[in-house]
Amino acid sequence: MAQQVEQLRADGVHKEVLREGTGPLPDFRDGTKATFHYRTLRCGDEETPLDDSRARGKPMELIAGKKFKLPVWEAALRTMRPGERARFRCEAKVGRGRAGARGGWGARGRPQVSPGASPAGASGLPQAPIRPLCQALRHPGSGLRALRLQWCGLSESCCAELAALLAQHPSLARLELGDGALGDGGVRLLCEGLQQPGCRLCVLRLWYSRLSSACCEDLAAVLGTSPCLEELDLSFSEGLRDAGVHLLCEGLQRRNCQLRRLRLGSCRLTGTCCRALAARLLDCPRLTCLDLSDNELGAEGVLQLCQQLRHPACPLQTLGLSAAGLPEEARQELAALRALKPHLKIGSLLEQEVPQEGAMARLPFHRGVLPGAGGAGGRKGLPSFRRAPGNSPSHF
Repeated sequence: MAQQVEQLRADGVHKEVLREGTGPLPDFRDGTKATFHYRTLRCGDEETPLDDSRARGKPMELIAGKKFKLPVWEAALRTMRPGERARFRCEAKVGRGRAGARGGWGARGRPQVSPGASPAGASGLPQAPIRPLCQALRHPGSGLRALRLQWCGLSESCCAELAALLAQHPSLARLELGDGALGDGGVRLLCEGLQQPGCRLCVLRLWYSRLSSACCEDLAAVLGTSPCLEELDLSFSEGLRDAGVHLLCEGLQRRNCQLRRLRLGSCRLTGTCCRALAARLLDCPRLTCLDLSDNELGAEGVLQLCQQLRHPACPLQTLGLSAAGLPEEARQELAALRALKPHLKIGSLLEQEVPQEGAMARLPFHRGVLPGAGGAGGRKGLPSFRRAPGNSPSHF
């Protein structure tokens, strides 16, 4: 074990044993499962908690050799005996992995950050330009309920500040981020804040982000644990794809899920994800709006959704779908569904405010603005990646 500890130190991870474990050092062969509690703290004088497995009531499980999101966790575990408590402090040079575990490990195998490890933050990220704003909003006198940041070029350090704000600002109910710079790392950081006991966010909108299915496991965990989150809007996140939806469905099926509105418009989804979504429609008694506008779901996908929507116990009131390209069989099924449930609203929901053309041009997946769809600063429609720009969104 001494050799492993020395290797950790050489890699910038410093171990402090707080309580000795018992028995021999386990042989962590690939496939070995380790179960442990942990805690992450922000680097700084206050050591703000970012994540605590005991507060969530569920320990972490790690399977050796499965490319865990933060490799240093597995390396540290290999130096611990059963029952041992240890603190691991990471230097700034240690690479990042799973967001939120940004410094090291604390007592009882819990991640912790050394107060003096890095003046720029536990991960070595530069100080976020929005830090003064977040510090001001954390003031006890701040009653801000909605925060919208669009086209701000948010970095991961910015998301770390926002995560801390979510955890410490219970009056903040709505967060909207529209930014092509926001990727998986930033979303994972936000999820750490969303799972904190002090977070009371009701609406999370992440438009035009570069997130992929890789971060959907974190979002699913938020869906299953957040007592307040009622709307999740990931529209125009083209890296999400079907694999991401399957992971989100795991969060939807959890008993504590409070979600009412799930918006996945223009995420390049196919009918492959519809079976998983359809299965959740009856399992989520609170889900009243599902937006799948501007996605190539195909006839089979639409029919699977319609089959569940026919059920009397299905609570859905609004279904976002685009008619363009649907075969006649699917159109007839939708017409029959509308006749059966006249209160059910079915149509494209992707007519929203969008940035000016200059901002749109900065996106890696540029979408033009529909001609003649409003004046400057007005409401503009978003053309489909399947339709010609001159066509307006389709409605049933």
